[in-house]
Amino acid sequence: MGASDKVIAVFHGHDHDGAYLLIEGIHYVTFRALVDRALPTLPSRAAVTLNLTERTVAIDGVGEQVDYRLEH
Repeated sequence: MGASDKVIAVFHGHDHDGAYLLIEGIHYVTFRALVDRALPTLPSRAAVTLNLTERTVAIDGVGEQVDYRLEH
């Protein structure tokens, strides 16, 4: 886990391809861009659910956004 032992994940966006990295125990997620999508592709978005007791993060993507299950 990171030096502070408090940070689980960092979210940012946007990038047209999206990205994920794990650096020193911290998850870094770049969300997909919402623009430049042609039908029938749905606009990309995500719902993020934090479980602070278990220190997990669930990202449920829509459109081209990838789903993630992040754990510590």
